[in-house]
Parts: sequence; C-alpha cells; structure tokens
Amino acid sequence: MNERELLQPQTDRLHVFISSRMQELEDLRAHLHRELKKISIDAFVYEVELGARPDDPETVSLLQVERTDIFVLVIGRSYGEITEREYDRARELNKPCLVYERLGRSTTDEKLQRFIDKLSGPRGVPSRSTFQNAVDLAEKVAKDVHEWLVREYQRLSVERSASPESSRVVHLERMKNFTSITDSDFNREVTESYRPVLVYFWAEWCKECQPLMQTVQTVSAEMGARIKIVLLNVDENPRMTRLHCIEMVPTLILFISGEERERIQGLTNRAHLFSTIDMQLQDKPDSHSDLGKQPGSKEKDLVENQRVEQDVMQNKDKPVRDTVFISYSRRDARWLEMVKTHLKPFERDGRIKRWDDTEIKSGQLWKTEIDKAIGSARVVVLLVSPEFLASDFIANNELPPLLVAAETDGATILSVIIRACNYAHAENISKYQAINPPEKPLAKMSSARRDEVLSKLTERILEVLKSS
Repeated sequence: MNERELLQPQTDRLHVFISSRMQELEDLRAHLHRELKKISIDAFVYEVELGARPDDPETVSLLQVERTDIFVLVIGRSYGEITEREYDRARELNKPCLVYERLGRSTTDEKLQRFIDKLSGPRGVPSRSTFQNAVDLAEKVAKDVHEWLVREYQRLSVERSASPESSRVVHLERMKNFTSITDSDFNREVTESYRPVLVYFWAEWCKECQPLMQTVQTVSAEMGARIKIVLLNVDENPRMTRLHCIEMVPTLILFISGEERERIQGLTNRAHLFSTIDMQLQDKPDSHSDLGKQPGSKEKDLVENQRVEQDVMQNKDKPVRDTVFISYSRRDARWLEMVKTHLKPFERDGRIKRWDDTEIKSGQLWKTEIDKAIGSARVVVLLVSPEFLASDFIANNELPPLLVAAETDGATILSVIIRACNYAHAENISKYQAINPPEKPLAKMSSARRDEVLSKLTERILEVLKSS
C-alpha cells in the first residue's frame, strides 16, 4: 500500500491517532499500537503504520488528524511544537480527545508547562488521566476508547430517529423546562438550596448533550419535587466550571445540603441516573427537603440548632487536632494524588482524616476553610519542591500557623522532598526530619522506590495518630 492509499479513509476500521513527542516516546507508542491490536479494538494508528516523516512530518500528520476518529495525546517530559498543532487541529475539528500524562514527570520546560496549562477547562480536554508505564497506558487507552464507542453508539441511535434540525429544536424546548443558572447565582440556587439539586453542565457545541437532556427530563418527571434540576452553560460560566473541575460535557453533579454527592460524566441511561439519585436521597433521609415534614419539625430543628451552637461555644477554645493537613504547590498536584492514593485505604476505615485544598466545596470561603483545617491539624505533610518554597501564599499563610501548632500544640510535621530544591537552607522547616533525604527526591526515584517512601510516610502518620 502506497502513502496515498494509506491516507484514504478505511471505513471498516477504527482510526486512532497517537500524538506525542516523536523522539522521546517512540517505544511507548509502538507498544501501545501492538497492544490495541491484541484486544477487541481494531485500531488503526496512523503514525506507526505510516512511519515518521522527517522531511515533512507536519503536513502528513495534520492530514491524518482530519481523518481520525479519536485523538490520543501522550505527554512525556519535553515539548513538541507539531504535537501542539496536532492537538489544536483535533479540537478545531471537535475530535474526541484522550490525554495521558506520565506520572512523576519532572521538567523545567516552560513551553511544555504552557501547553499543559492550555489543556485545562471544558473546551480543552474531554478526557485526561495519568499513566505509569507503557502497560498501564495501553490498558487505560483501551478502556477509554471502548467507553467512547458505547457513548457514540448511543448518540447515533438517538440521532437516527430525528434530523439534526428537529433534534436541536426538541433539545432547546426541553431546556426550557429547567432553570438556567450562572456563576453569580450558583450559590443561591445550589449550595444554599434546602432541596437536593442536580446540576447539568452543558455546552452548545456538545453533541452528547441533546440525548442526555431527554434522559434528564424523563428522570425529572419521575422524581417530581424530590429534586431540583438546573442547567449551567460551561462556556458562559467559566468560574463555576473551573471550581467544580468540569473536564468534559455533559456532566451531571448531584448536590445535597450544598455538598457534591455524585458525579456522572458523559451519557447515561434513565435507569442508571434514577437509581443513582434515588440511592443518594435514601442515604440522607434527614436532608433538607420540603417533603414529609412532620408537624413541629421546624421547631425541633431550631431547638437542635441552638443545642449545637451552645456545644460549639462551650468548646470553641478546645480545638481537636485529628486531621492530616497536606500543604503543597498546585504545580505538584500529581504528587498530591500519589500521596492520597497511599492514604485512601486508611481514610476508608476511619483511621486517617485527610485535608487538602481540593476539599474546599463550592460556596465556601477558601481562606476560612484553610484556617479551620490548620486549626485541626495533628499531622502536617509538606510536599516540598522549588515551587513550594517559592510560594508566597504558603510562606505567608500556611506555614506560620502550622509551625506554631508544631511548637506549642503538639502537631507533627513530616516533609516529603518531591524534587531537588534548597530544602536544607529553609531553616523554618528543615529542622524537622524529612521522610526522604533531600538529596534523594521522589522525582529521581523509580516508581517502586517512590511507593516505599510513601508507604513509610503513611506508617509514620498512623503512628502519630495512634499515639494522640
């Protein structure tokens, strides 16, 4: 098959385009290509089968992007200009994009960091996750491609029954049955609502939003007054979209008493949506609701609230320190996720109560919430990196009260050195023993060695909490 024939659409195959820095991830791409062909996904990876084109790689690659079904972006340690152009072209054509970032990636490449920052937001990456090695990447790509096929089949099934024009009219008519909210009234309509609220994050350009609206309308009719449903356009309301980490549309989030209780991304069917909401409502029978209130319940609530307020006033000078507070730079979010993974089993069984700033809910005052969490910190975990040491917010707002808690109130400080930095010269924190030596940061370790260090951190945390 010559090059021209190879570039013609192959209608009986699924076209997957793998984009990454060519020189850096060549072996990984080849492994992914082989693994996709071993399983039940008949994938055609242009880049591998066509071969690299050092004479004119961009012309060929952009043409491949136009003809692909799914765009897969793999991020390593270095920036590729052509890779960014391929991604831009895929988004311009509204191709489904799956993005995978290598865990433990350490780089000072400013162009790569700018590119990664560009990927955030609902118009950036519909699906984004991390991977450890080639085997892990192949498994995740296969799973994500399969899920995309299921959603695409559901969408096409709906579209067969209506023309594009009529389906859009029906979609808009269905939307009129619900309240549309904005950044400015989100708190009033959602977080302060006495009723459970299902927020439907959508966009004009989203093809899957039309069939999902029909499902939402059906469930709304079945639920009746048990739940309130509101709509939020992600393009017109970027603040709440970012705050709630909306990575793709459509997304449904169920709020009960102002807190997120369930999240569904992409298409779902009526039975799954109804059962998910119904289960959450049953799990909180005493949540604020305008249904089933017995006479005198408001008076009982008032008495109970007054009793709780009295208890709070009596104990306000006796803070209970029982929390693991994690202080980190936002640039090191991937390392935070690794720590959380190691702590998760002990959070589940109640032995560890963790807090970091991702716990701040919509409508809460972030500075107040951080201060409250610092006040309850028994163990303080510092994820130390150059960005951590350079952060004015950490230096001026988090570290001072945490260090006071360590000096006067028995809090234990545990530092984990993420990347090479001047930790030894940071006198305020270097006097506390680090879990790993400063000359052996996590970024320089193998994944197995990193797990050993984080397991040691977890064991130390458990020891401190058990002794308190």
